[in-house]
Amino acid sequence: MVVFFLLSKLNDPSNIVDTVRRIPIKILLFAFVIYFLSLPFKAMRFRLILGVNVKLHRLVSIVSLQTFWTNILPMRTGEFSYVYLLRRDEKVPAAKGIASLLSASIIDILLILLAMSATAWGFRLELLEQSNLSYWLLFVLPLIGISVILSAGIVLLLLPNAVCGGVKWVESLSSRIRMAVLVRLVESFAGLLREVTTLPFNWQLLGIIGCSIANLGLRFIMQCYLVTSMQMNLGILEIIFALSLTSFFNMFPIQTVGNFGTVEVPWILAFTVLGISRDNAIISAFSLHILTLLFSLLLGAYGAISKSALFRKTD
Repeated sequence: MVVFFLLSKLNDPSNIVDTVRRIPIKILLFAFVIYFLSLPFKAMRFRLILGVNVKLHRLVSIVSLQTFWTNILPMRTGEFSYVYLLRRDEKVPAAKGIASLLSASIIDILLILLAMSATAWGFRLELLEQSNLSYWLLFVLPLIGISVILSAGIVLLLLPNAVCGGVKWVESLSSRIRMAVLVRLVESFAGLLREVTTLPFNWQLLGIIGCSIANLGLRFIMQCYLVTSMQMNLGILEIIFALSLTSFFNMFPIQTVGNFGTVEVPWILAFTVLGISRDNAIISAFSLHILTLLFSLLLGAYGAISKSALFRKTD
């Protein structure tokens, strides 16, 4: 197991527990409030993407449960709680829910790559000193990824008719091979694209991007706040770089149960490349992960309680 291997590299694994215990309660409470404030932006983003008239507090309950299950279940299967709850409670088709998840993920990947490239620019000399591979993987490739995503976005905005024509071709191909699920998913994704690309000035897209920046920004602020409170002399740019790399890896379905190992490995890799001591990298990785799981548990409890309260009101 990766977790046991990483813990075996520590001189004293109990330092992780001590690090968490040393953080004052008021800092933990403030960090949780910041984390919770990211939920309305996440919910608003999904409402804008879906184009449905769902009350914001109902979507906040859904995304709080989604956040909990995504942090607990492996392979990002927790994301399907969002699709299930949307379909059950708000009567949103599953295909449209999945399409909205894909749309939000693409935007998140772009923002995460931007954060990684911006911070890696300040560490480019350190990356070159490590190896050319580190420089290419952690600085050059993110720039290429940003260019590809932005280019695709420009095509979607400037050539919506061509894009919709391509989508119709995919729909036709999918129907010919009788992949009904794929057809519904492509149709839903195409519908979302048409709604965004045909609005004047693309106010809907601006709102989606703004909510995405606020959601990711508040999450990063919460995590930076917690890590700096651990008193390990870790710089903000170094923390953001590690957060970006970790977040990027965890956008893909590679997680274990509780995300243990899949969170710590990229975090430790980022700090090791930047010359941070191995102990500080491992301790901060596990400490932050434990606190994030605790916050996710609280969000899950809030989502479950609020959902049950909403059901009582409707009854």
